[in-house]
Amino acid sequence: MSVKEVMNRELWNKLVLSSKYASPTHFFSNADHHIKISVDGETYIVAFREMRAYGTNMLLSYGTRMDGGLVPLISFNNLNKCISYLITYLKEKGYDVFNLTLKRYYLRKYIDKVVELISSLSKYKVSLYARILLLNNDFDYIWRFKFNKKARNLVRKFKRMGGYVQVLDNPLDYVDEIMEINLSKTFRQGRYLPPTYTNRKLVVENLKLSLEEKGESLRIYGAFIGNKLTAYAYIVEHNGYAYVSRFLAHASYFKHAVSNGLISEIIEDLCHRNVKILQYGYWSRHHTGVNHFLRQHGFIGGKVEAYYIPLSCKGSIVLKFLSMRDKVKESKVGDGFRRIQMIRSLYHKLMPRA
Repeated sequence: MSVKEVMNRELWNKLVLSSKYASPTHFFSNADHHIKISVDGETYIVAFREMRAYGTNMLLSYGTRMDGGLVPLISFNNLNKCISYLITYLKEKGYDVFNLTLKRYYLRKYIDKVVELISSLSKYKVSLYARILLLNNDFDYIWRFKFNKKARNLVRKFKRMGGYVQVLDNPLDYVDEIMEINLSKTFRQGRYLPPTYTNRKLVVENLKLSLEEKGESLRIYGAFIGNKLTAYAYIVEHNGYAYVSRFLAHASYFKHAVSNGLISEIIEDLCHRNVKILQYGYWSRHHTGVNHFLRQHGFIGGKVEAYYIPLSCKGSIVLKFLSMRDKVKESKVGDGFRRIQMIRSLYHKLMPRA
């Protein structure tokens, strides 16, 4: 038995690519810590982001950059021992809380086994819903029964405008166009784009790193009107699972339906290459525009559960507090607080400012 942190990017990514259970978000650059567990001839890997919250040190397998729980390379006959050794290791490292994030709609036999083993250890659980499209190798079915009428008409409009989509074989040749797209509208989805989108140096560095690290697992699609790149998407694939890492369109070409043309061609290409699931982030009430766009193209909710497990007394107290807080939010008391907040917000909007 051994539990150790893998510090070498190339070694870690080889483990990810050799696993039948890893997802596109397990790659090295998505996490802060990369742990390998060897148990009785079986190997498991798990990636974490580190966070300090409520006075505790936490390791999270869900975050804005990644969502990847514990996965085996091949078999999982010793999964219970693996979890036990992982908990002991993290306690020795001084962490207070860790979580395991599990996609309940993916690799169900394995995920159900993990839930069976950790649900009694968990003192706090968060459920959220990924935006997913089930592909099943049949684009014609998706086109006719998943895309709504408006989506189909917008894709047709894109093609009438001379639009087409292709995989960018040399994405670094298109950096100028990518930057133009990013800067055409810097306020998107209710917030300003971060420097990783607006700073040319960072865009180039991250693109080079992604191409080097993910290799054939990364495809960059471009939507063109004539010879001009008007939208692009980074799609990372592994084990029949694809994840939208970036998806942006030029603001001047929104009326050309370039986003609709791009997502349609991506879905068709993934169907032809036997990818089973496409994920585009998580459903959020803060991103109504993206939600509407994806619903038009047949995306639904896939349940994801994050199980938080305490490693210290401090961790147990914090998780108990979080659990009680959530119960209050869901209660009549929580409804009352929300009504008061709405009334206060309305009052401040209606009152004239001095």
